[in-house]
Amino acid sequence: MLIAIFFSGAIYGFSNLSSGNILEIVLPLIFVVIAAILLVRRTKSLEHPLLKLDLLKNKYFAATVLGFFLIQMISLGNAFLLPNYIQLTALQ
Repeated sequence: MLIAIFFSGAIYGFSNLSSGNILEIVLPLIFVVIAAILLVRRTKSLEHPLLKLDLLKNKYFAATVLGFFLIQMISLGNAFLLPNYIQLTALQ
């Protein structure tokens, strides 16, 4: 349940960045932070957790995961921005 709250709040909060309504941005992100804190606490207390967050203690693994997510965000951004930019410049 916490994972669902975390991801759905993150998606909803970040998708509303352009809305201009600060409440639609901040409120879901507050839920994301609360869900993340509760998820980490719950994961540490379980004998067989669903997500083994101890893997992120290894600095090489954590750097690889961070690099992977950054590359994915850049790739998705380019996949959205480049076609729109080309479409706008082709019309002029």
